[in-house]
Amino acid sequence: MLGLGWLVNNSDWTLFISQWPMVLLILAVIFIFNRMRYYIRHSLHSGHVIGSYGDFTWVILWASVLVLGHTIIWLFLFRMVLELILSYRRAVNQGARLESLRTASLSAAMPVTMPPS
Repeated sequence: MLGLGWLVNNSDWTLFISQWPMVLLILAVIFIFNRMRYYIRHSLHSGHVIGSYGDFTWVILWASVLVLGHTIIWLFLFRMVLELILSYRRAVNQGARLESLRTASLSAAMPVTMPPS
């Protein structure tokens, strides 16, 4: 919540008007890259196989922040809220709704707090 408060206080809202073509391009690329998911299987020394998955929206996030500043994070939060609303409406029970909320909060926090190494 502290980070969200900082973002509200320090955002340059005129950026969305002055740079609207770039903002629309970034928004389009966010939705395209969100659909381009990957799945990687890792083999451990013990013989076990584990998998991980994700998408490349963090690449767009960090490139956009470097070019236009931290205000652009609002586009990513907008996407997260939109996905949360859609998944929440599809949920069939309370457990699925809580899982949607957990996934959305982790998806919003991970690219901002833990950039790729």
